[in-house]
Amino acid sequence: AAPFVPMPVSTPPPPPPLIVSSASLSFSSITSETTVTRTSSSSIQALPVTPRTSPSPTKKTSPSPSPSKPPQSTVSDTTIHSTKPKIIKSKSKSKRKRKTPKRSRHTFHPTTMIVYSFWNPQPRNRRIGNGQAPIYLVCDDFYANLCDRSAVDKHKYSIFWELIKAYQLNNEHTFGHKLRCIAPSMASRDDLLRYHDENYVALLETVDNYPPYSLQTEEEKQSIDEYGLIDDCPIVDGLFEYCSYVTGASLQCAQLIKDGTTRVAMNFGGGRHHAFAARA
Repeated sequence: AAPFVPMPVSTPPPPPPLIVSSASLSFSSITSETTVTRTSSSSIQALPVTPRTSPSPTKKTSPSPSPSKPPQSTVSDTTIHSTKPKIIKSKSKSKRKRKTPKRSRHTFHPTTMIVYSFWNPQPRNRRIGNGQAPIYLVCDDFYANLCDRSAVDKHKYSIFWELIKAYQLNNEHTFGHKLRCIAPSMASRDDLLRYHDENYVALLETVDNYPPYSLQTEEEKQSIDEYGLIDDCPIVDGLFEYCSYVTGASLQCAQLIKDGTTRVAMNFGGGRHHAFAARA
């Protein structure tokens, strides 16, 4: 038999280092004698360290900077500053100035000197009321209702007169130095015959007694058509009275201007149609 040869005794290898996975690691199980360091992206290795001692609480005093030396910045070179990017506008693109159009020589400008002459006299009534004669307006409640009898101009004169009263322009105590409202005067038959035909005036006096157009005779229809009392000049109640007051108001305005009482006189109810001698 072969002799017994004893095997050499070898020392056992050291134990492997403790490996703890990141999924099962609990920070409450780590004692003060170990610390955790990341060895790779998938594992953490616990290494023995000495425990830290907490320093005693003391008041920290910041040293006052010396006036000769400016305080040094404590920001390290590796600090990243988050600043907004500055938008730099290009100086080459400047706003273009709009070209103002040339002023025409006929355009009025406040600084333009106006030359007055015989053919271009200076107006006298540019400022009504201050040292100038007031404007005269022939109108009142009766005259406004009289002018509204025509179906063509219905309510037009009454609305105008109501606006005058709403603004109190008919009040002589307030606006008497600028505007004066006077009552119309009725023209006589002789005043109408100075221009109009006598047969035409006679028709205006008797046309109120005419029956409606459907009941008129052929002679009456022919006379009405001959003198133009149709279409926009219809027959209304009190036609002769209406014509007498409208004519009298126009004559009244002409007399005021002729006497020098005013330079502006208005008959708002006149001038609504042509003034033929023998036709409406």
